[in-house]
Amino acid sequence: MNIYKRLMVVLSIAFTCNAAAHDQSELAQYAGISLGMSIEDRISNLGNQGFKCETRQSVPYSGYWECKRNTKNIIFNEKEMLLNCAALRQCNRTLEEVAVSVVKDNSLQGMEPSTFYPPIGKIRWYCGKLAPQNVRLCVKQLVSIDQMMVEIERAKGNPEVVDFLLAKRRPHLHILQY
Repeated sequence: MNIYKRLMVVLSIAFTCNAAAHDQSELAQYAGISLGMSIEDRISNLGNQGFKCETRQSVPYSGYWECKRNTKNIIFNEKEMLLNCAALRQCNRTLEEVAVSVVKDNSLQGMEPSTFYPPIGKIRWYCGKLAPQNVRLCVKQLVSIDQMMVEIERAKGNPEVVDFLLAKRRPHLHILQY
């Protein structure tokens, strides 16, 4: 049985979860922050951990907060958070292993696999929902790159966009409240 079929079996299993409702501030909590917290509380918590936070001035995610500490990178606004693998402490794991970890951490019923082909490459991901809280968690990874598109973006003078996209070659977590 290949890794994808095994993962589908693991992710399809209904994980038992505590019937008690989670406190909104604890939903999908990573690196000491969650969407249930105010922006100020997130910045304060990350600052206490040694992160330096500032508002992004460039795309993508212009106007979002970006907090960095060494290789750890977290980007967020009121309803969305993106954490790189270093912030998750899971850079040595595969996309599937990170997905299983997210399922267990959040008592998700499972995650659905998808593949997306944006102009710059191919992205694989696994997504699940915390339905009562309207929160979607996706573990994503850029798995192939169209080098011609990368060079076009660089020629347009968008090296930061290219660097941001290429950083997504390792698994990262995208949390969105809808």
